[in-house]
Amino acid sequence: MKFKFELNSDTDLSKIVKYLSTISRVIEQDYKEYIKAESPKIQKLEKLVELTTYFQEMHDDIQKNIKPRIEKTFSVEIKNPNLVTIALYTPSTKNSFMELDKYIRKRHPEVYDEEIFEFMIRFGDIAQGLATLGDSALKLSLTHILWNEGIIEKGKITKAKERIEQNSNLSKYCDAIELYQHRIFIKSKFFDPKPSTIKHIKGTLIESLLGIYYLEKGFLGVRKLVKSLEDQQKKFDELTIQE
Repeated sequence: MKFKFELNSDTDLSKIVKYLSTISRVIEQDYKEYIKAESPKIQKLEKLVELTTYFQEMHDDIQKNIKPRIEKTFSVEIKNPNLVTIALYTPSTKNSFMELDKYIRKRHPEVYDEEIFEFMIRFGDIAQGLATLGDSALKLSLTHILWNEGIIEKGKITKAKERIEQNSNLSKYCDAIELYQHRIFIKSKFFDPKPSTIKHIKGTLIESLLGIYYLEKGFLGVRKLVKSLEDQQKKFDELTIQE
């Protein structure tokens, strides 16, 4: 049965996790053989070993520490935990997966799976798609909640929404569960973000989580999560007053 690209709450992402583990073992075995043979290609293969190790270690850390923290902080349950890992990938990983694709395709056609590699190459784009979905769900949920609370004038709705959906506010939730520190990215010497850019990235990460919850629980589920965000915002407001 071929892997399907449609991403929803029921998509079996465990196959991708297992496949990444498989190619990691294959590359590590090649690396050991290269060392014995004193191959000049050792440096290139060492880079691939570091990549697969990094991806796996981040996945394990996210599943062990970040997913439970998300569920506890916002009082939610995530049905498809591997979605959390994908939500934390950035587009900077695209070229790295393309390098892995090229190596496995050429050296190990017996384990090469084109569909899975195409999906992994798109991890960063998928994460951004989840954020777009989450952003839309957040805006609609906030408007619905405010309307039910009697806030029906455009200006008042806009002002009230900003308390939650501004990047400066969303970044607080991101800090509370350490999402920014656990995003999966490839370092670049050209990446030196300004504070405003970092806040935007943090806000996008929270929106990705909302995108996941929309896939799993629909609009009603997101409304519940947004109410939790409101409660968190009140706590932040109280701390600010005390300071």
